[in-house]
Amino acid sequence: MDELKTLIRELEHQPPDSLARQRLRLLEEATRKPLWTRFPLAGRAARGLARTPGLPGLSGRRLALGGAVAVMAVVASLVAPTLIGSAVPAYAVIKNPDGTITIEFRDRFYIKDFHKRLQEDLRAFGVPTVVDLLPTGKMCKEPRARYWPEKENRALTEWHSRPDVLSFTLHRDRIKSGQTLVVTFAGSFDTEGGWDFKVAEGPVATCLPVNDPRVVQSSIPESSVLGE
Repeated sequence: MDELKTLIRELEHQPPDSLARQRLRLLEEATRKPLWTRFPLAGRAARGLARTPGLPGLSGRRLALGGAVAVMAVVASLVAPTLIGSAVPAYAVIKNPDGTITIEFRDRFYIKDFHKRLQEDLRAFGVPTVVDLLPTGKMCKEPRARYWPEKENRALTEWHSRPDVLSFTLHRDRIKSGQTLVVTFAGSFDTEGGWDFKVAEGPVATCLPVNDPRVVQSSIPESSVLGE
């Protein structure tokens, strides 16, 4: 307890700019709009997830943090995030007091190679994970694994959004031995097929990029090349 108090005092004494930003974001839990009110293309996937039996409402609920100690406990468990520029984190992986994990994306466009760090971060939290990052309009050729039926996939139970931030809550205890969280990103999180979370039973094959039929290929700008 004394060590925690010391940590709190140290963090509250002139915190670095990036940490101050993270603390502010964690405390900004005021009204959140559903993602589909801002990004229509992502609406279909979001509304489909919201209709999944047994899942709580996905339009947003507040993250209850019991006082300054709980807030600092969450901040202290932040994995060092990938950075865009000098201060703004591209994403963060947060271990919550109840054992769940929150994954936050803080820029709508995915940056080159961030998925490798995200995969390492989730594995460090005890979640067997395979993460792939693809250009806009691409997807991994399926089947690459035997997946849980969507109606039984309760590892990811809710997500929230606010301007330039998309967050998912992951229940790592619902991913059993021999199962793997398979995550795919393409282009940006507000496009059709921009993100996909599945739970696989057994081995997962390497991702072979193919055209995503959900995306009109002719509508993709020639300059839309990942990492440029």
